[in-house]
Amino acid sequence: MAGNVTFYKNIIDNMQEGVMTLDLEGQITMFNDAAETMLGLTRERVIDKSFGQVFMVEMEANDEFSQAVFAAIYDSDAENKAVVLFKRPDGTEISLSMSTAYLRDRGKKEHSGVIVGFDDISTIVQYQENEKKLNRELTQAVVKAEETNAHLERVLKKVQLIRLAVTLLIIVGFTGGGYYIWNKELIPQTLLPKSEEIATDQQLDGLSPHKVTSQFISSSVSLTGFVAPIEELNVLAPFEGKVKEQFFHYDQRVEKGALLLTMNTATLEKESREVQSKFFQAEQKHQELLNWQKGTDVAKARRSFTKATTALDNARKQVDVSEQLFKKDIIAESELESARTGFFNQTLDFKAAQEELDVVKGKGDKVYVDIARLELENARFALDEVKQKLTGASLRSPVEGVVLRSQDEKGSNKKNIVPGVSVNQGEKLLTIGNLDSFSIRAKADEVDIGKIQVGQEVIVRGDAFLDTFLQGQVTHVSSNAIGGTSDNPEFDVIISISEMTQAQVKRIRLGMTANVEITVYNKPSAILVPLNGVVISGEKKWVTIKDPQTGSLREVEVKTGMTTMDSVEILDGLSVEDIIYY
Repeated sequence: MAGNVTFYKNIIDNMQEGVMTLDLEGQITMFNDAAETMLGLTRERVIDKSFGQVFMVEMEANDEFSQAVFAAIYDSDAENKAVVLFKRPDGTEISLSMSTAYLRDRGKKEHSGVIVGFDDISTIVQYQENEKKLNRELTQAVVKAEETNAHLERVLKKVQLIRLAVTLLIIVGFTGGGYYIWNKELIPQTLLPKSEEIATDQQLDGLSPHKVTSQFISSSVSLTGFVAPIEELNVLAPFEGKVKEQFFHYDQRVEKGALLLTMNTATLEKESREVQSKFFQAEQKHQELLNWQKGTDVAKARRSFTKATTALDNARKQVDVSEQLFKKDIIAESELESARTGFFNQTLDFKAAQEELDVVKGKGDKVYVDIARLELENARFALDEVKQKLTGASLRSPVEGVVLRSQDEKGSNKKNIVPGVSVNQGEKLLTIGNLDSFSIRAKADEVDIGKIQVGQEVIVRGDAFLDTFLQGQVTHVSSNAIGGTSDNPEFDVIISISEMTQAQVKRIRLGMTANVEITVYNKPSAILVPLNGVVISGEKKWVTIKDPQTGSLREVEVKTGMTTMDSVEILDGLSVEDIIYY
């Protein structure tokens, strides 16, 4: 009984809601951890104390809380729910959701006390207050919007009246203008001034004309780099271990498939034997479970069950015979009791044999077969993985090329690979540079990198091959600054050489200095005008042209492109044969 009380007490203490119980005299009998936290009262302060003393005398500001509890004590129908404010000893106020009910002892109808449950809903109440405030503000905004709409409707009516008046004035103006033009023929033409000619002469005074034509325009960025392989392939360690043999030297040219390294496989072979042993065990266990119902364990359990069944039948018959003999006063009562005891013991043996048979047969259920199958698959995967590692113990060159030292992300050379060196699985051991062609590795500053794009044409020259040049394309532009300083960041640019003759391949060596010229802009028919011909004001740009119909000058907004030493490209706004003045 004490164990049950402790069990239920632990449940209440671990509840997130506050729980307090009182007897019918108002004395507090239970106060859980959550109640301590919410109300700010220690258990020692309230347990075995009068509720009125604690909450009405010492904490006078909590009448709502006290009245709700007393209503449950003195009202026989009390099972109430309420939301009340509670002021804690530290002065903070919280909102509590309370519920009260009577306690009854098991098997009794009389009340034994009152249980009070409560939860801190201050956050929810605050959310509700905020929601009400937002609703009030929204209502005010809607009313204001309706008032604004009404005002706009009144303004719109006024605008419509103004438009009507303006329309009438325009009609009157056109009528008067038509009348003037109709009667203009009556005025001698010699008396009218030639305003267009006068305006044009004044506008052209001091301006130079320029006829717009199309021209070739290009721009390039010059960088310095070094010759590198067209492709670099890393040779990785197949497993953790030590290098056994080395069959190369750095900077050596090797054929595709050439043996480079062998790894020491002693530790891996030991692991292979252990994994293979686990695989055989898993395979054997899986096979046993597949045929479990026909196995020796089940057969043995069945034999034990059969023997127990037979023994139980014999014991039952012995009891029947003994009872008949006892009734005829042939045997003593002790012999009858002995027969009955034997039957009871055989009954126990029978039940034990039956349970054992069920347990043994259950070991062959589908779930155990599935577990064994999964363990077998894991063992097979581990065995295949070890075999694959052993197969890769001999490292060969993936392509024809030159053996290079591997470098880390910062471009520094990693450790030399020699016999006896320990390596980790997946570690870069060597790099094979593919020499089918070459690439140029260069660096650009933050000003030039924005002009360079993949696919741009490149001309490559070098101090070691001044009499010839190579052609290529940009194949990689780094998006992150690598190397350089924080004040002068640099970005990697890789150029792939398109085609090379055998003579060029033999002449060029890895690491040679190369000067590259990247064509970042190339337009055969660009519209160019003098720099002075474009006027800039804020974000707008325009030129002055002569209107071919009226002969007067007017400004045309243009969109500019690339700028040279003395000209600027016009992308939009002008056409060939246009004449600008500046």
